[in-house]
Amino acid sequence: SQYVALPLIVPPRYEQKDLLVMLDAAEKKYLSSAALLSTQKDKLQEYRQALITAAVTGQLDIGEEAA
Repeated sequence: SQYVALPLIVPPRYEQKDLLVMLDAAEKKYLSSAALLSTQKDKLQEYRQALITAAVTGQLDIGEEAA
């Protein structure tokens, strides 16, 4: 097989550092958002279970309009 030499363009060191800072900030924002969504999902699951329990035990009135 034959390889073709392609030029590799590497940004200057200061640009590499700036990119790393930007990527690190984006990763932290993503992880923070993911953690928040996970917490909200857990709370919604707890709320759902509480509603089901209240409905089954008769603490929550489920009339004809809900059906």
